Amino acid sequence: MEENNVDLMQLDGRRIDKFKNGLNPPRWLIEVLFVLMVLAAICCWTSIMRWMQAHASFCYALIQTVSMTSFYILVMTGMKSLKRPFTILWIIVIMLNLMGLFVMGLSVVPDFIDIGLALSLPIAYLPLGLGIFLVYRGRLQTMGLLMVIRILGVTLLPVVYYLFIPQFPLAILDITVILLEIIYAWSLRRLFA
Repeated sequence: MEENNVDLMQLDGRRIDKFKNGLNPPRWLIEVLFVLMVLAAICCWTSIMRWMQAHASFCYALIQTVSMTSFYILVMTGMKSLKRPFTILWIIVIMLNLMGLFVMGLSVVPDFIDIGLALSLPIAYLPLGLGIFLVYRGRLQTMGLLMVIRILGVTLLPVVYYLFIPQFPLAILDITVILLEIIYAWSLRRLFA
């Protein structure tokens, strides 16, 4: 009778609410990374982004890259002991983010490289996020779903904006992107709470 009360997802190791494999980063590090991701989200506000790209491009690139890449390294490390760690996809996503640091930080990079990198991000993020969403349950599954929603949102919303500028105010684009980024940052933070 007791077997009926047992969560079958927990028995097969697919429910991951927190990594339990000895990975225990200090709480202050998780909070600092979360705050940096929130700051990076706020920097997505168009007027702030334009100013930072013009006057502090490398600082802007660091803000956009360091916290997310650090979280990704922590999640990848936490997933190593799981049945499906998706290590190759994590490495690709981390490398693309690090390449983004240099592309955003150096203003001498040709536009075709910047556009190519921007187009390759969804190609890497979508299979990783979908794989995590389909294989795991719990907070890890939520993070996978939010990874997909975030990359689709930050990729497609600017296209919708430029196609329908008169009917689509810039403030709606900015607020939506910021909210997507903050919700995604919160889901990463919760994996280590």
